[in-house]
Amino acid sequence: MRNKKGKRTGRPIGAVLTLLIALACVLTVLMIIESRRPAEIEIPETPDVTHFAVVCTLSADAGGTRGMSWAPDSMRIATGEGDGLVVVWNARTGERELTFQGEPGYRIEDVVWSPDGSKVAAKTGQNEFKVFDPGSGDIEWTVVDPEAYALAGWSEDGKSVKTWNGEEYFSLWNVEAKTMANRWFVSIGEQSRRLSPDGKLAAWQVGDNTWTVHTLYGDEFEEWELRGHSGRIRAVSWSPDSLRLAGATDQGVAVWNARTGELELEGAAGDFANVSWSPDGHHILAYTDEDSGVILDAKRVHPVAEISVDGRRWWASPAAWSPDGSLLAAISPAGDVAIIGQTTH
Repeated sequence: MRNKKGKRTGRPIGAVLTLLIALACVLTVLMIIESRRPAEIEIPETPDVTHFAVVCTLSADAGGTRGMSWAPDSMRIATGEGDGLVVVWNARTGERELTFQGEPGYRIEDVVWSPDGSKVAAKTGQNEFKVFDPGSGDIEWTVVDPEAYALAGWSEDGKSVKTWNGEEYFSLWNVEAKTMANRWFVSIGEQSRRLSPDGKLAAWQVGDNTWTVHTLYGDEFEEWELRGHSGRIRAVSWSPDSLRLAGATDQGVAVWNARTGELELEGAAGDFANVSWSPDGHHILAYTDEDSGVILDAKRVHPVAEISVDGRRWWASPAAWSPDGSLLAAISPAGDVAIIGQTTH
């Protein structure tokens, strides 16, 4: 009787054990499959494979392109030429929409588009800049002043042009009132600061190979060092969300956590002079002093395209992202501008 009873009770136990073993085998197989599946890096709103190609070329006149500025809508671009011309182009087709004559033969390196896209300011002569309508070419204001050494942009409200005297003074020129509205002092050290997009932090160089991040507001001043990288840092660029910093070093490109200064990524071996994070946050442009550049996937610091740039001025970027991050304009060594866009394969 005990044997029969044991046989009857053993059958359901054996079935349960068989089921458990089968489940374990299935889970093991699934784990093996998952482990062999290549790791995926998610980049929001970005194709899995992104390539870059030349969309069109803006062919410069004599003297070549010296400076450029994107329209806020990313549809047009204004260039300053070595023969004194300012040209407004259709950035999608490469067609000229307007040619504006400054001082003949003057190299126009400073061109800045107003925030609302209705005006363009260009340094058109010695101690001179003009503000004109990019649609009609009509001159709205001409300013001649020894303090107007270079253009530094527009005020946030788009009413004034900001100029630099080449040393430690900046000025605001109100276009509507046709007058110099303000002039103020900024030390050379403060000029080297790179402000975060949200305006809460700033990065600056404090030694031969030391960059720090510091607070701009708050009860107490806080500062921390960028660390963990290889090589000498030559320049930095903020990510659009103000959370990370990319750095050009003589060993490659580094990416740090901006809130801690800790190194997150390092790659793209090379001696780079500057970096520029794309406005959409997906890519980083890094370029050298030798007219060459590379576009990197920002998530991996991995090269996805090579470009040719022209770094005539060490303090100015030889290439510029469009405001929406979809295009990149690069001045070639020949003085033409290549408009480079993303293509998906």
